[in-house]
Amino acid sequence: MGLIGNKLFVVVLLQDKVTPTTFLLIALGIADNLYLISFAIFACKQMTTWSEKAVVPREIGVYLFILYFPLESLTWAFSMWLTVLVAVTRYIAVEHPFHARNYITFTRVIVATATLMIFFSLFHFPYYAYASSRLCYLDDTCSYNKTLFDDMKTHVTMFEGFYDIIKEIMVLVLPLILLICFSGSLIRAYQRTRITIRNISASQVRDEAQVTLMTIMVVVVVIICQVPWLVERIISHFMDWQTTIALLRAITQLLKAINSAVNFVIYSLCRKYFRQKLYALCSSCKK
Repeated sequence: MGLIGNKLFVVVLLQDKVTPTTFLLIALGIADNLYLISFAIFACKQMTTWSEKAVVPREIGVYLFILYFPLESLTWAFSMWLTVLVAVTRYIAVEHPFHARNYITFTRVIVATATLMIFFSLFHFPYYAYASSRLCYLDDTCSYNKTLFDDMKTHVTMFEGFYDIIKEIMVLVLPLILLICFSGSLIRAYQRTRITIRNISASQVRDEAQVTLMTIMVVVVVIICQVPWLVERIISHFMDWQTTIALLRAITQLLKAINSAVNFVIYSLCRKYFRQKLYALCSSCKK
């Protein structure tokens, strides 16, 4: 349902003229769908085992791992930072409504989005290398392939602690802090702006209110869904509670999937204009 909802959201937004804000929302919808695809691959991988008695051939598990391992982390990092960009642009629009068009331009938004994509693609290169090395391990008769995989596994183990800390700061801690700060700032700035702006029509005020409320709800949902992941990472670094860690990890995976799937519901609830466009789209499809 999340895949369908995000696809509908993107299609509805493309019906009108694309603005810098809608461009970011479209990119966020695409990133959420890519994450949901990686989550589905992960669910399929969990159905396979590495034992010789496995019902499903282990080759399938290897190929699923190669697809899932880099894609899940990359798409989630991209989605998190796109949410930060959405919060930043909405904060500027509410705090500086008369200068927002000068600050938020297509060029800046596209450059920021492309920079995030390139940076995190390069940042996740160790994930690509390690996942690809699993493919070499499929040939049981080739000692070179086994050695390549084992060497890669050894190298990954050597620096994975340091790499994981950097990754958690970049993908979890830093965007989470920024989202918490901007969520509070958004609420305060919006409350002030409603009182001070007098030369904007009532319909525009209502539309801005709906967009701001939608952004706040998206940010709050992200924060709620990320807290268990942060707790799980802290416990895994400092404590040896394997059962608790496994439970939190499962909850985290589920919450991340829900987070990527629920945005369509938030858009529908908060924006009357979006509901009208969605209804018109569905009506035209029936005809």
